[in-house]
Amino acid sequence: MIFIRARYSLRTPAPTRAPAGREPTGAEGRGTRYSWLRGGQALSPLRRSLVMEVVTRLLFPVMMITSGYVLMAGHNWPGGGFAGGLIAGLALVLRYLAGGRHELDDAAPVDAGAVLGSGMVVAVGSAVAPLAVGGSVLESYAVDIHLPFLAEAHAFGRTWPLLGDIHLVTSVFFDIGVYLVVIGLLLDIARSLGAGIDVQTEQDRAPHPAEGGGVRGGRSALRLPGRPFEEPRETEV
Repeated sequence: MIFIRARYSLRTPAPTRAPAGREPTGAEGRGTRYSWLRGGQALSPLRRSLVMEVVTRLLFPVMMITSGYVLMAGHNWPGGGFAGGLIAGLALVLRYLAGGRHELDDAAPVDAGAVLGSGMVVAVGSAVAPLAVGGSVLESYAVDIHLPFLAEAHAFGRTWPLLGDIHLVTSVFFDIGVYLVVIGLLLDIARSLGAGIDVQTEQDRAPHPAEGGGVRGGRSALRLPGRPFEEPRETEV
């Protein structure tokens, strides 16, 4: 199901602008309203939660920054690509829960398959790259980089430390690949099991003509979801 379905849902159409001198109405004014989550405007008012939208708007950037920190600090401290990818993936799932599938498309307008593939290429490439210099698979190397303009700054008669010496380990590229794989997997699950089910639910709730589509007794033949089709009965006077 994950690899057969398209990894993106239908995006909301761009709002149209009203001509000059006329107040926007309907879809024309839909894009001018302010909201915490733009994709949430496509949801029914009964499904929207203002508290959830506000919390999501505040937590999403914090979670993404935290995931980046956990990714980069995972070599020397607890963390790594898997933990950072989980945090970023859960941030995207939070956007979906708060604003629906359209909000998820706004948060990650990329194909989940492309993210998964990129992560696999980076992870496998970083694992076999040491073979090119006579090393073994998954062997890592440490590189110390000293950039004077990033190490410290001199101002007001004092020396202010900035980044210091940069200690880079080549295994971070493997963590980046795992990071992308985890994000792509969670994004694929959210779109396949979440947004895909939402689309099917909306289609099932809307009444649609039955097969044959005939009109009898002055009424169109409609079939309700979950019930067998019943021919309309003609009343005799």
